[in-house]
Amino acid sequence: MYKRQLDGSGARLGRQRSTAWLPRMNNTPTRDVTTADFAWLRALAAGWRVMAREVAAAPPDAWTGAGVAEHGASYAPEWRILGLFLDDEPSTHASRFPGTLALLKTSGAFAHAQEVFFARQPPRTGCAPHSDNRNFLLGAHVGLVAEGGAWIRAGTAPKHHWRPGEAFCFDGSFVHETWNPCESDRVVLIVRFWAPELDLLDRRALRDVLWAVQAYQSVKAADGDAAADAWAKKMLREPCLLYTSDAADEGLGVDLGGRRI
Repeated sequence: MYKRQLDGSGARLGRQRSTAWLPRMNNTPTRDVTTADFAWLRALAAGWRVMAREVAAAPPDAWTGAGVAEHGASYAPEWRILGLFLDDEPSTHASRFPGTLALLKTSGAFAHAQEVFFARQPPRTGCAPHSDNRNFLLGAHVGLVAEGGAWIRAGTAPKHHWRPGEAFCFDGSFVHETWNPCESDRVVLIVRFWAPELDLLDRRALRDVLWAVQAYQSVKAADGDAAADAWAKKMLREPCLLYTSDAADEGLGVDLGGRRI
């Protein structure tokens, strides 16, 4: 896993930027949601009315800002999200959406998902071109509230116009952008999920790697470079302390000097 950036004439499918890039992925801007790999997504989209009703009743304080690039600048200052799940952990608001949670379970989406959230784009706003930086995590959208003019474009693929009940899938490591020219909010359910090229062992290994990166960055932010480097060296000396996928499945964590990750 390593960094990769394709730009200009060397990227006929569009700019692809990934700070965590796997070479054996099917690196195309969009995926065909009618194939067998995405049966779970079609089943989820079939229940869009349930999700639309529940998200319409969400309290205003449940929505938070998002869309911050790694350099700290916002590529979508008006974009709002309402998180449901991240790495198998429910958000504080998840219980407000029992119908949505039931659909995620019965459709099989939970078997694929790394993160699930609602996203709202106000009128006449959009997300500036950006990359999600990982080509092994794909993005699936289910339209919930959308007039015909709101769109997303990934790489050089044609614009996709969101419509209620329609599913769309793309590789977020390709630079993508959105725009809502309509007079009402655009609301979608977003599932970030492991690419179908990955088997269960791949997913577990990647989850552990991503956890280690996040843990290192957390220690660095709290205590500085030296403390983070010392923590990393300790993990290498004592691998039994690493947070493993088995530990994740059992709801365990690692003690980072009083903090649990």
